[in-house]
This record gives sequence, C-alpha cells and structure tokens, in this order.
Amino acid sequence: WRVMPEKKMNFNGMPAKRFEWDDPAKIAEWLVKAQKDIVSGYGGNEKVTRALYNEALALKHVAISLTGEPTMYPKLEKLVEEFHRRGMTTFLVTNGTFPERVERWKTFPTQFYVSMVAPNEDVYQKAIRPVSMGLWKNYLRTLELMPVIGKKTRTVLRMTITRGVNDSDLEGYATQIKIAQPHYVEVKSMVFVGGARMEGRGLSLRSMMEIGEVEAIAARLAQMTGYVVSDRHVPSRVVLL
Repeated sequence: WRVMPEKKMNFNGMPAKRFEWDDPAKIAEWLVKAQKDIVSGYGGNEKVTRALYNEALALKHVAISLTGEPTMYPKLEKLVEEFHRRGMTTFLVTNGTFPERVERWKTFPTQFYVSMVAPNEDVYQKAIRPVSMGLWKNYLRTLELMPVIGKKTRTVLRMTITRGVNDSDLEGYATQIKIAQPHYVEVKSMVFVGGARMEGRGLSLRSMMEIGEVEAIAARLAQMTGYVVSDRHVPSRVVLL
C-alpha cells in the first residue's frame, strides 16, 4: 500500500485529541478484503482463466512495507501472527529505527528485510535527514540484533545506491554486513521512477548506476565480507549476495 507522490497528503481528518491503534485482526481483515475487491474486477474478463482468478483470490503473501516505518506500529508482532494464522507469509521492510520493539518479539516475519541506506553516520544524516540525531544508533542496534533474528527467520540487508549520494565508503557497508550477518544482501541501484522524479529531490537519470557498476560494487563487497555473488536481475539493476 503506497501513497502515490502525486497525491497531496492531507491529515486534517485525523483525530488530534484522541488516538487509538487499530486492532491487528481488523487490519488483516481489511487488507484481505480490499485486495479481493481490487482483484474482483477481473472476474468478468474473458481473457482471465477461472483457475488463475481463483488463485488471485486465495491470498498467500503480504508485504508490510513501502510507506512509513512499520515497526512504529506497537502491535506489529501480533499483526504478523494474524497473517501467519491465516496461512500467509509475511515480508517486512524496516529502516531499523525501533530496535527496542523488535528485540522483544517472539514471532518474526517470514522475511526480515532491513534497508541499509548509508555507509556511515555522516552520509546518513545528509542523505536521510532523520528527525532525530539518535536514529543512526538505533539502526546499528538493529543490525546487532540480526544474527539472532537470522536463527529464527530469513534476514536480508538491502542497499539502494544513488550516484553521488551514498555510493562512497564501501568499507562502511562491509562493516555493517559483518555485524548483521544476513542470509542475503541485495546490492541495488536506485531507479529514476515515481517519487524519485519529484522536483526538489535533485535526482536524475544520471543518479542511477549501470548494471556493470552494481556488479562491480557487489564483487568488492563480496571480497570484503566473504559473501558470494549468487544472482542478478538486470532490469532491476540488482545483484544478490
């Protein structure tokens, strides 16, 4: 569920004096219903086979990601449990800024996916512009938790490299990989689509890395960390360690 950048976000309708977090079971119910409503329009399309249509209605996977920081939701562990109870896999993407919540979890998503956005604190402060100076330390604490989390579920570090922004200091990235010890590392270029095209962000087509450049960075990181290059997807400009 992504907020489209071309739509202005308006929070005027949100309660200012009283706020309650939604119940995990209700969120799961709402999301499943909304997805089925979206898919339902294909039921009358003669090009869609009945078997494929029925498969699309039998939801199996949920991505908890894209807009905002999911671990800010204090009942996220219960939400993951709710999806698992429904026989669905869960894919969580976090920026690692709420380690004090994650370290209390007993149930983990099917895949625990952390965004590795900067090689060091200086680049982090300049590129991410966090609301709190302490978030870099929180992120590092999440990396320290990952070796234990990795014994319970699949773990991934994902890099999104932007030319001239966070493409320096590969040693810093390698150090983070060694701390987190994830099962996988995705070395990926940013792609000039969607919100990346918004004015004021200072990005362009030139901000993207060519696949050869991504492969070179991945090879260097592999040498520094002991990981191996196992796959690549050229259209996405991503290499898997």
